[in-house]
Amino acid sequence: MKDLLIIAGVVFSAVEPGEHNVHITRDGEEIAGSPLTVMVSESEVGRVDGVKVYGRGLSEGRCGRPCQFIIDTSDAGESRHVCQ
Repeated sequence: MKDLLIIAGVVFSAVEPGEHNVHITRDGEEIAGSPLTVMVSESEVGRVDGVKVYGRGLSEGRCGRPCQFIIDTSDAGESRHVCQ
């Protein structure tokens, strides 16, 4: 039987700069090469306190209906911002 190549995405969001050890597991077992050491610079850390959310959709939104609001990350630093 041939070995299978499994490709998966990993997301790591640091809340402070410095060296971080990132442990990656699959089915509860650490994968080969884990933990990974990641160096995070000051500019890569987002600032949650710099995120502003506003608009009528926050107070007037209804389930099952479209609503609009604004997420302003212009003061949240230069890191990658993801909304989930």
